[in-house]
Amino acid sequence: MIVLRFLLIGLLIPLPSAGQAEGTRSVSTPMAEIPAGHFVAPYGSDTLEVAAFEIDRRPVTVGEYRGFVARDPRWSTEGVKRIFADENYLSRRASTGDPLLARAQPDELLRPVTEVSWFAARAFCEAHGKRLPTVNEWEFVAQASRERANAHGDSGFNREILRLYTLPRSPELPSVGSIFENYYGVWDLHGLVWEWVEDFNSILLSGASRVDSGLDRQLFCAAGSQGATDVEDYVAFMRYSQRASLTASRTGRNLGFRCARSSLPSGSLARAEAK
Repeated sequence: MIVLRFLLIGLLIPLPSAGQAEGTRSVSTPMAEIPAGHFVAPYGSDTLEVAAFEIDRRPVTVGEYRGFVARDPRWSTEGVKRIFADENYLSRRASTGDPLLARAQPDELLRPVTEVSWFAARAFCEAHGKRLPTVNEWEFVAQASRERANAHGDSGFNREILRLYTLPRSPELPSVGSIFENYYGVWDLHGLVWEWVEDFNSILLSGASRVDSGLDRQLFCAAGSQGATDVEDYVAFMRYSQRASLTASRTGRNLGFRCARSSLPSGSLARAEAK
């Protein structure tokens, strides 16, 4: 059973943002334009409509996040408030000083940044004139295979994605843009890291589908996939279960993010530039 609840935490707690101090910045991460469309919800029979939007072609990197922290030390390991990130925030690099203010090898800068909270990911996106994608936007793009915009029900695609989710992981993550590129030119939605979405806790799986809260242990209850619209798409169930285990201050060694942006209606950009 799916229990719907509203995401209130972002409304109740004022979120520090780099934009408050230095204004909105653009970020060099290339974005893919995603046309409006619809897809079938993984649970139930609802067809969900998605408006046109843009999404980063790859996850945010260590190098990009380092620049963000350099501009706003409130999101450094020493500056962040515990209410906005748990004690594991950027902890893998804490032993060598704040990794985003210290030296880093070139290959490390190209890896996806992880161990960031929802608050931190949201602040990064807002500071660059963007936002986190919604769960429906993320899932809409994630249904694309290499050749098709909508590979829902494609058993071959489902097997390939499941293989990516179950590959052995090395201690250090590979660089972004190295795992899987889909039809839209969006990289690494599958097989690199879990990713934050804006409304991550808008769906709560209950009963037999409850999961252990340890992200890295990846414990998922197969019984919870009952009622799925596509029983072969087990990884979709994994994603929804993983999101249900999160809290906004939570961080994880395999939890990163990318940003999105709502598309302007046709002609809006020209009218805005004319003013």
